[in-house]
Amino acid sequence: DQVKQWLANGRPVGSGFWAAANAATDQPRGMTTMGATNTNTLIENDGSYANLKNLRQSTYANLSLPATQRPTDVTLLPTSLMPYNVSWMGPGARFATKFNARNVVLTQQFTKQLSLEVAYHREHTDIALNRAFNGVLRADPNALIANGAGILVPNPNAGRLYLGDNWGRGDTTYDTESTRASLAYEFNLGWAGHHNLGGMWQTNRQDTYTMDWSEVLVDGSNRMIGTATNPAGADNLLNRRRYVTEGDYQTYYNGDPRIPFNATVNGVQYHSRYVHGNTNQMTLGTEKTDTLLFSLQDYFFHDKVVTTLGWRRDQASISRHGVSQLGATDPRVTSGDRLANEFDFNDVVTVFDKKQSPTYTTGVVWHALPWLSASYNRATSVSTPGLRDTILPDGALRPPSSGIGEDCALLFNLLEGRVFLRVAAYRTTQTRAGGANIQALITAPRDRIDSALLSANVITQAEYNALTVTARTAMADNDSRGGEANLTTNLTKNWALQGSYSYTEYNVTNFFSEFEPWFATTQAFWKAKLAAAGKTTTSITTTSAASLGTIQDEINGMVAGVAAQREIYSLNYGMRPHKASVFTRYTLSSGRFKGVFFGGGARFQSSNIIQKNFVTDEIYRGQAIFQVDALAGYTTRLAVGERKIRCRFQLNVRNLLDETKPLIGRYNSNFSGIRRVILQDPRSLRLTTTFDF
Repeated sequence: DQVKQWLANGRPVGSGFWAAANAATDQPRGMTTMGATNTNTLIENDGSYANLKNLRQSTYANLSLPATQRPTDVTLLPTSLMPYNVSWMGPGARFATKFNARNVVLTQQFTKQLSLEVAYHREHTDIALNRAFNGVLRADPNALIANGAGILVPNPNAGRLYLGDNWGRGDTTYDTESTRASLAYEFNLGWAGHHNLGGMWQTNRQDTYTMDWSEVLVDGSNRMIGTATNPAGADNLLNRRRYVTEGDYQTYYNGDPRIPFNATVNGVQYHSRYVHGNTNQMTLGTEKTDTLLFSLQDYFFHDKVVTTLGWRRDQASISRHGVSQLGATDPRVTSGDRLANEFDFNDVVTVFDKKQSPTYTTGVVWHALPWLSASYNRATSVSTPGLRDTILPDGALRPPSSGIGEDCALLFNLLEGRVFLRVAAYRTTQTRAGGANIQALITAPRDRIDSALLSANVITQAEYNALTVTARTAMADNDSRGGEANLTTNLTKNWALQGSYSYTEYNVTNFFSEFEPWFATTQAFWKAKLAAAGKTTTSITTTSAASLGTIQDEINGMVAGVAAQREIYSLNYGMRPHKASVFTRYTLSSGRFKGVFFGGGARFQSSNIIQKNFVTDEIYRGQAIFQVDALAGYTTRLAVGERKIRCRFQLNVRNLLDETKPLIGRYNSNFSGIRRVILQDPRSLRLTTTFDF
C-alpha cells in the first residue's frame, strides 16, 4: 500500500519539481518525493520515456508525522483495491525448472549374513526466472512530467494508479554427484545375543551457480545512462510502469519485460540490457562432504532388549568464488558480454575446510510385556553451513552448528494387536543455527541507503563496494521440546482408524547477536560521511518501490525490525503448538461392490503467535487451520493373458472444503493494517493407478 493517505485526501496533484518547502503541504496529503536520483521510466501504456527525478509519488501515510505516530513499514492494500488472487507480475513473468537425475544401485548378497550395496547418483537442475522486484500500487500525483529532454510537459496520466518497478532475471544451476557404499553383516553369539553391524562411506559434491540480473539502459556503445562505475546503480536502472484501469484487474501488473525499450534521452539513443545486479544473490561455489558411518544393533534376552549405537564423522569442504567489478580490459568486457565495472565472479576462492567432530547415536528398546514396550534415544549432531549461509559483518560462512536430541516413548499393543498406541516426548537443542533470512530485514534497506549515498556523491564507488557484504542469514540458538501420541486401530477387518496429536514448544535465543557490532560501525560511517558532505540522515531519500522514506526512516526500520524479531522469537513465534489429525478408511470385502474403499479425515493446527504490540504488550495470534481430506478407490484383478494383475485406482482429495481464506501473517508496525498474508493451498485432487505384477 502506497496510496492510502493520498486517496484519503481526495487524490491531490502537485505541479513542478519537488522541493523541501513542499513537504509541509504535500506530505500530509499523501505525497512525497521520488528522490534526487535519476529514475529512468518506460511508460508502457504509450511507450514514452520519463525521468521522475525530484517529482512526486503517493504514500501510505503522512510522512511528516513522527515515526511513533505512523507505520514505519509497509502495509498490504485492502482487497477492495487489489484482491489477493491478482498477480502483480503479469504476463512477462517466467519461472522454469528443468532437471534430470540418474541413479544406479548395485546390491550383492555374498552370504546370508553379509551384503553390500553400492549406489551412484547424479543430478543436474536449471532454474530460470524473470520477475519484477516489488509489487507496489502507487498513484501519480504529478501534473507535469519530465520527458527525454528533461523538459516538464503535461502529464496525461496525472492522478492515475500504477504498478512499476525494475525487472530482473535470475539463473540458478545445481550439479550434484554422490557415491555411496554400505556393508551389512549379521552374526549370532548365542547367549550373548545376535547383532547387526553396518558401515557406510559416502562422498557428495554439489556445484552451485546463482546469478542475479537487473535491466539497465545503455547507448549504442554500451555506455551507461548514469553512473559508469556502478552499472546496476539506481540511476542506470530501467523502471517499467503500467497505469491501471481501476477495477479491471487484468491491467494490474508491473510492466512486461518482453516490450523492447528504445528512446532518445538528452539527444542520445538508449536501449535496455541486463547486467549483474544484487551481489547478495550471486553464488559460485562447491560443497563437498565425505561421510563415514558405523552402526551396531544388538538383540539380548530373547529379543526383549534391543540396543543401537551409531558413530558418524563428516568432513566438509566449502569453496566460494569472490565477487568484484570487472576492469575495462577484462576479456568479458572487451567481448561485449559484460560491461566495465559490472560485478562478476573472480578467481579469489575462499575455502572452508573442516573435519567435524564425530556425532553419536545411542538407543534402547525394552519389550517389558507382550503389550508394553519402552524406548529411549539420544543423539548428537553437527550441521555444516550451506554455501549461502553467510553472516555479518564480512559475509563469511557461519560456524558449524551443533545439537543434541533426546526422545523416550511407550508403545502399547492392545486387543490382540488391533490397537497400537505410541506416546512419546522429545527435546532438541541447537547452537549457532541459521536463524532467519536477513535480506529483507537488513541487506535490502542497507543497499537502499548505500545507493542513495552513492547517487548523492556522499560515498565513493570503492566505499559502496566495501559496504556491500553478501550476508544472508542470522545466527541463533534453538530449543524445541514436546510430545506426541499416535493411535492406529483395526476396529474390524474392513475398518481402520488412525489418529495423532502433538504438542511442541520452540524457543529461539541469542538471535542475531552479530547485528549490534556491525550496525554500530556502519551507522557511524554513514553519519560521518553525511556530516562531511553537510547533510543528515533526514535530508536524503532512498529510492526503489520498497523505500521507507529517508535514510533515517530506513535505519529506524532496521532497528525496529531486529527488536521485533528478537521479542517475537522469544514467544514461540510462528509455532502452532497443537496439531491433531484423524483418518478412517473402510473397505467393502464382499457383495456387488467388493474392492471399493473410501475414507476421510481432518487435520487441525492451533493458532500461532504472529506479533506483539510493544506499547500495550498485547500478543496477536493468527488463525487456526482446519481442513478435511477424503479418498475413494477400487481394487480389482485384471486378466492379462494367463496372468491376473492386481490393479488399484485411488482418488485423493486434499482440502475437500476448499478452505482458502488467507491467513494473517503479520500486521504493520502500529497495527493499523495487515503487512503479510499467507495463502492456503486450494483443493487438490490426485488420481493414482497402481499395477502389481
